[in-house]
Amino acid sequence: MAAARLEGGTGEQPPARLALSTAPFSLAALAKLEFAAVDPARYPALALAYQALAAGQSACLALNAANEVAVAAFLAGEIAFTDIVHCVERVLERAQPAQAQSLEEVFAQDLSQRALARACLAQMGAR
Repeated sequence: MAAARLEGGTGEQPPARLALSTAPFSLAALAKLEFAAVDPARYPALALAYQALAAGQSACLALNAANEVAVAAFLAGEIAFTDIVHCVERVLERAQPAQAQSLEEVFAQDLSQRALARACLAQMGAR
């Protein structure tokens, strides 16, 4: 039963893992980490995430719903990887801001944004 919950309720078993002879990853062993500025041309979805954060709850919900629909379409071979961000961007542009007052309203907004994402994919000519 636990495997079904972990795998999204499908009842499928997790994939078998290869036996590796490497040591477990340890951040402490790295001693230091270095970060560089993100190239917005290379990672355009990051700007969309910041935009959604600034806009509030409904925009974050729209971003997540659109991303899940677009990634599923990509994994199904219906769109190119680079189309994911275009779909999310279109949904964010068209999403109507609304503060959900209940869990039912959150679910309704999620369904609405997913429908909008599917419509955007259809307009983009998803295979």
